Amino acid sequence: MMPLPEFPAYLRPHADPATDGPGVSATLASFEARLAKAGIAQTGDGHIPPEGVALLLVVSVKTLRNWRSDGKGPPWRKRNRQHIDYPLAGVVAFSDAAAKFISF
Repeated sequence: MMPLPEFPAYLRPHADPATDGPGVSATLASFEARLAKAGIAQTGDGHIPPEGVALLLVVSVKTLRNWRSDGKGPPWRKRNRQHIDYPLAGVVAFSDAAAKFISF
């Protein structure tokens, strides 16, 4: 029996070939490092903007907007009328759950 191929790194939302090996689950520290490298700051209570979530999950900001309207995706909050942000811990949990669901 032929083994299943490794899940492609570009489809693993938490994959960063420079820092993560194959099969490494997302951690809060690795996500924080990727955000810092991209210059995306967290709020004082550990929330990040949609651009940061899009970077970490390898989706577009429009996809995040669609997920919010469909009741899908990572947890989020509306800070005021125009600003949405996501708890980093919730994004990590969502990423791990999605990776387990879609991995071979």
